[in-house]
Amino acid sequence: MISNIGHKTKGFHFLSFNLCHFTCIWLTFLFIFAYQNFANANSAVPQPKPSIFDLTGERFFIPTAKKSDLLLMGFSLEDYANFYEYFTTNVAQVADEDERDAIKKLQPSSESELLNKIATWYHLRSPHTNPNVTEMYRFIQNNPHWPDQSIIREKIEESFYKKNHDTDFIRDYFDKYTPISGDGTLALSILKFQLGEYKLAKIHYDEAWHRMKLSQNSKDIFTEFCEICISKKDQIIRFNRMLYLDDIKELQNTAKEISDEYLSLAKIAQKLDENKRVSSLDFNKIEPYLEDNSSFHYLKIKWLVEKGSTKDAYEYFNKYKNTINITNPILWAVQSEILGRRLISQKKYREAYEVMTIDQKQENQIFANLEFLKGWIALRIFKDIPRAVEHFQSFSQLGSNNEDRSSALYWIAKSYLANDEKNEAIEYLMKASKFENTYYGLLSKSEILIEKPESVLQNTSPEASIYENNIDNEQLLAIELLCAVNKKYFAAKFINNLYEKSNGSVDPNILIDIANSKHLPQTSLRIARKENLGNLAVEDLYPTADFPIEIYPDDKGYEIRDLLHSVIRQESEFSSEAISFSGAVGLMQIMPNTAKMLSRLEKLDYSEERLLGDTHYNIQLGTRYLLDLLGTFEGSDIYAISSYNAGPTRVKSWIRKNPDLEIIDWIELIPYRETRNYVKSVLRNRYYYKIMLYTDKNNIKFSLI
Repeated sequence: MISNIGHKTKGFHFLSFNLCHFTCIWLTFLFIFAYQNFANANSAVPQPKPSIFDLTGERFFIPTAKKSDLLLMGFSLEDYANFYEYFTTNVAQVADEDERDAIKKLQPSSESELLNKIATWYHLRSPHTNPNVTEMYRFIQNNPHWPDQSIIREKIEESFYKKNHDTDFIRDYFDKYTPISGDGTLALSILKFQLGEYKLAKIHYDEAWHRMKLSQNSKDIFTEFCEICISKKDQIIRFNRMLYLDDIKELQNTAKEISDEYLSLAKIAQKLDENKRVSSLDFNKIEPYLEDNSSFHYLKIKWLVEKGSTKDAYEYFNKYKNTINITNPILWAVQSEILGRRLISQKKYREAYEVMTIDQKQENQIFANLEFLKGWIALRIFKDIPRAVEHFQSFSQLGSNNEDRSSALYWIAKSYLANDEKNEAIEYLMKASKFENTYYGLLSKSEILIEKPESVLQNTSPEASIYENNIDNEQLLAIELLCAVNKKYFAAKFINNLYEKSNGSVDPNILIDIANSKHLPQTSLRIARKENLGNLAVEDLYPTADFPIEIYPDDKGYEIRDLLHSVIRQESEFSSEAISFSGAVGLMQIMPNTAKMLSRLEKLDYSEERLLGDTHYNIQLGTRYLLDLLGTFEGSDIYAISSYNAGPTRVKSWIRKNPDLEIIDWIELIPYRETRNYVKSVLRNRYYYKIMLYTDKNNIKFSLI
């Protein structure tokens, strides 16, 4: 490896302004500042009162001919004008060019250190740029607390295969940083070979090849460097890992290095992934060569499940689950849960219990789900209380979050209650009730009537004196500047970064207030969710809003302000600009086709632009949809909430399959995990919003089931 030719850091290019230009740009800045602070006046998110700084405009001056060297926050107007143009005009001009980036086109040469640093950071982290590796390395060393360090480090490690680098440079990098990518881990392996540390070299290339995604370039260079390092066994391990990661392209590339049979298996995986037709002949042709291969049998089970052959899938699963070495147990567990839920819906409980019993348990959400379902069958169907308790305890141990823990404690309590062991039941309900920001925690609290609902509104935030609150002023200024040029997504990165790097030394309420002041409700809410309820005001975790339309009960008497808030919190986190991967839009995440139908019902002209840009329009259509769903299901909140997420047609079919179930059981047997979690989350939200929005005690009363 030889030295890389570096190049100088780019800086801002200064424009030459006459006094007329100078004054016009300054006035433009004032207009932008006012616009940024008041553009969201119609937003559904409550805005904080303006500070004295906002009201008085202190430190802001109208430039005059005699004040041409005016400074703002430590940098000149000309610096700011270049910064603003950099992030607006030029970025917009090349937004649709795949191979170019606005930052790449500019030649930064600003004397303002902060402005140049923000632009450099933006340039270095961009997926569209190919910066000098020395510049990237210098930046992360000099700014270790700035966000997106991992992105820049991945680019550094990727660059090791694009250009030759001095061994000392690579060694220095890995002395300071553990590799963060597969390419980096392979590069470290090559370095260890060069240093004669062969055992360490093998450890690193095994880790990279067996577990991590790799670029084709890094694989080619490594196999050329060490032809004997990667065996067929290594390739098979990699094949299984890529199947788990659902990386179909890399799965096929790896299969080519193994055999034609593995390539055929990879093509089956691709067809299943793309919902294309697969026949039994596809499996029969390669089965003699792969009869002991767990990936082959997993894909055949997945094929049987997806084509609806539940009986065949059940028999096939049970035939092989204990007779072959399963190298990808989580994938098998996924199919086990799908099969188990399908068999439960068919009332085949013993078959469901059997197919969900797998020897290989891992601390993973999928295995936790299997334990819960087996506990439910043991409790509700087998009436085997000790076995039910054992499964629910295992569910608690394998689960990874407070929702799982509170759920396990609640169902253990239900198990003891079914056995008329009331003292034990109350003990576990008390334990579950401590998780007061979870559905089952609140349900447990309501069943033992621990306290009055209003008491949750008491602000129990700790004294500010317990926090050091040493906030990086440079990053605070970066937030201000990025918001000023309408790069709020990147401003949010800085706010989240300040929270993550603080390790509890900064009062989260300060960062939540900053996010709210910049109209970043998602950022605010996501920080609040990571805190215990006692560490912040309830209003931060469950924000309320004066919606831009009047919400009246319809002729059936539905009062839905609380439900509206609950759905919006779950759907968009109060971000009016939210767009989902599926295309749902705005505060209430309405699909365009649904919006067209609702517009006709409301006698409104449909406008896709208004659906995203007009909160009044979005909420009006979403409210109509909620009211229609409540009417369809005769006022059932739970069925209406389920339908908002999964669609009324599916919900009606679930009701037909389980007409006599207790509603808590009905929720847990919803086939889709997303919808199950959604329903419980909205019900939890509603518990708090009823207390916060209504003063009438009759309205506050609310059953979580």
